[in-house]
Amino acid sequence: MITKVLITGSSGSLGQFVVPHLVEHGYEVIAADTQPSSAINTCHVDFCDFGQTVSIVHTCSGPRRR
Repeated sequence: MITKVLITGSSGSLGQFVVPHLVEHGYEVIAADTQPSSAINTCHVDFCDFGQTVSIVHTCSGPRRR
């Protein structure tokens, strides 16, 4: 079962509703955006920067299943 999700654009129009909904339903949410939000804890990520993108995706990936 998926328990950790990465939401990009988390401070945008849709993200402001999706993030709290997922948290309310027991998911560990990593909220990422270029714009900080006072309503949610947001990681600042520039998805045009390959290193930042790989880093945040790596943060979300758990152990691989075989």
